[in-house]
Amino acid sequence: MRISRLVFVPPAALLPAILASIMLNAAAQTPPPLQTLVLTATNNGTTVGAFVQQPISINLRGNPSTGYEWSLVGTNGTSVVSAGPSVFTPDEPVITGGGGIISLPFLAVNTGATTLSLVYIQPWQPLVVATNYTVTINVTPMPPALSLTLTGGNVLLTWPIANSSGFFLEGVTSLQPAQWAALNVSPQTNGPNYWVALGHSGAALYFRLRKQ
Repeated sequence: MRISRLVFVPPAALLPAILASIMLNAAAQTPPPLQTLVLTATNNGTTVGAFVQQPISINLRGNPSTGYEWSLVGTNGTSVVSAGPSVFTPDEPVITGGGGIISLPFLAVNTGATTLSLVYIQPWQPLVVATNYTVTINVTPMPPALSLTLTGGNVLLTWPIANSSGFFLEGVTSLQPAQWAALNVSPQTNGPNYWVALGHSGAALYFRLRKQ
């Protein structure tokens, strides 16, 4: 099951104080950036999920003072690419010759599965491998983001048509506990987006898009 970002309509009593702010900022809102997917030694040999355009960081222990480094030696797939050189973060407190975390940045660029193979080696002895690390990253489209605008006594919900196949709109008046129910509405289209206009009765409302 995949769920889009949750949106909230406040009680009618709060609307006068926040409606102007919502309306002024609605046009300038952009989707929040995707959080970096951080992979560690616990992900070795596993398959994980990521979204298109999601940053990925593989964080593994290492000690450059010994001459060892983590090196990418195999990429089976095209959905994930390297996003720059590795970065070493020493342990605290910092001591000469001490170890730390070596972070290797990647980026999910399109859908599909990619297996990354890394080795911990000294570059002058590439055949002497101290440690292997392999992880498969299955990249899928980002779920559609649900946006909300309050206008007059109506709630206007919009979401992109792209990547929305199979998603449907649900609502609930409380999250404790949440008993989500599908809304009996027929989305309309406007350019690249779907939209639904609903009356606001005064109670708090929550909405989400869900795909099973």
